[in-house]
Amino acid sequence: MIEQTIPLIFESNMGRKWARFVLMYVKAVLESLKVHITEESLDDEVVVFKFIKLIVWESPVPLTYDEKELYGR
Repeated sequence: MIEQTIPLIFESNMGRKWARFVLMYVKAVLESLKVHITEESLDDEVVVFKFIKLIVWESPVPLTYDEKELYGR
């Protein structure tokens, strides 16, 4: 299993209130998708989210009992 941190950045030229709306809206969407947000910020009409994408390796062949114990599956 590999963790990869992904940034998601939005820039708005429509004012701080609009940027705040974007922050709340996107956060609600990400949370509804069960995305684990590790960091969020709002600065000068720029909204930044960072979240973790887990990459799980799946074996093309069934794992033996010992391999399942080793990989925690």
